[in-house]
Amino acid sequence: MKKYEVIESEEMLRCEIIENYYVVYEKTESMEYRVEHDTFFEKGCSIEKTVTIYKGSSQSTLQKVHSYTVDFVDQSGIRDVILQDYPELFKGMNQTKKAV
Repeated sequence: MKKYEVIESEEMLRCEIIENYYVVYEKTESMEYRVEHDTFFEKGCSIEKTVTIYKGSSQSTLQKVHSYTVDFVDQSGIRDVILQDYPELFKGMNQTKKAV
């Protein structure tokens, strides 16, 4: 059996991203258990840090655009990675390409 728990979540780059797009950092703990004689035994545990770009509005369901596994929670580093892949999502950037 597996259990996933979000232990930290934060919206990032809020004032820098165009309307209806969101950048969310999540730190997730996943635990795996085995069951023997009606007792749970922990097999392993891991922590994953991700930054995900979502598209949507307050009247719609968010859709995942892209997710990055990260080792750091440095806003400038995350900004650089997203800027390289999706420059059209940033306010004030050249809007020649259509947003995803």
